[in-house]
Amino acid sequence: MFRVQIIFLLVASLAPQLQAIAIAEDKEPDPREKLETTIDYGIGLIEKKKYRELIEDFCHPEDLKNLRRVEKVNDVVASLQGKKGIVLLDVLKNIKLKEPRYNSDKTKATFPVDVEEAPQEQIIFEKSEKYWYLRN
Repeated sequence: MFRVQIIFLLVASLAPQLQAIAIAEDKEPDPREKLETTIDYGIGLIEKKKYRELIEDFCHPEDLKNLRRVEKVNDVVASLQGKKGIVLLDVLKNIKLKEPRYNSDKTKATFPVDVEEAPQEQIIFEKSEKYWYLRN
């Protein structure tokens, strides 16, 4: 009987840790951890018209900080609701089919852009800590 009580107390005391481990294992990885899923994530946000979330999740933290400092986040969101959002969606779909050119430590990926209305001839993603972000 004494052994059963000890085992019960031991199991009861470990239950929170075991639950935390199970929750951590069930958690899906952030789509921004891989370049391919970052692009898919961006496409999905634009298709769902989640422009603010796109800006907050897709912009490099330094760029987002600057946008907030000069209070331009709303302007960028508004621009994406028009033609710029359609063009960005086309660009992301276009580059999804291509291989990027990486820098030596594979933290920067440059894709050529073949979308007629795109404002630039290339699009750059940069990995900062563990996430990929759009840099231009």
